Amino acid sequence: MKQVNQFNPRLLNKGLTLVELVVALGILVFVLAGLLLLFFNCIWLSEGNRQLSRALSHAQFILEDIQAQTNTTKIISGINSGKWNLTEKDLLAEPYKLEPLPGELIQTTLFSLIAEPLSISVHVKWNARGGIQRGVELRALKTNLR
Repeated sequence: MKQVNQFNPRLLNKGLTLVELVVALGILVFVLAGLLLLFFNCIWLSEGNRQLSRALSHAQFILEDIQAQTNTTKIISGINSGKWNLTEKDLLAEPYKLEPLPGELIQTTLFSLIAEPLSISVHVKWNARGGIQRGVELRALKTNLR
């Protein structure tokens, strides 16, 4: 049977020192903190893009509703009277039934005073994470082809 010599220097140096362990843990914590920060930034970016897509969808929905109107005079009077200026409550109700963004407000304006073509702008504003006000605008020309 072999006896292990407890005074052999090669056998005594087979572990980690406290300094090596602390350095390794420090590196691990630094790397994990960076990965965690990257993960949260990706989540926030994804949420912002999802909100932007939804706002564009709402603006497109309103523009399509306006484009479906055939009477130019009704379109002009509807925009001037605020028919397509919507709040969160309006989006939830009939006929829209859309899921609103936090603090969403849709404003529709005319940019041309002539009837052909109508230059229509739909501006969607909402409150993003951290109370930041964001917005997107879509413009379209409406013509009556006969």
